[in-house]
Amino acid sequence: MYNYEKKLEEKKREGVRISDGLDVYLRCARMGGIEPLEKLGDRHISEISEIEDEGTVSYLIEKVYIIAELVSYLDENLCRAID
Repeated sequence: MYNYEKKLEEKKREGVRISDGLDVYLRCARMGGIEPLEKLGDRHISEISEIEDEGTVSYLIEKVYIIAELVSYLDENLCRAID
């Protein structure tokens, strides 16, 4: 579960109504941003174990790290949108 999902649940428990626009924005951000990035990262992680070239492995590890940073950045921004 992402931080923005936890924050969203917390707001709903507090009785805060989430607008339809924000709800659509959050779903689109997840489906169009976070999920595709995570799938790409997972694919690169699975490729790492199959590759023997150290340079390629280093490159893929760097890409996975960047993807993780992007997902974290998106999650933080969605938390701000909920606040």
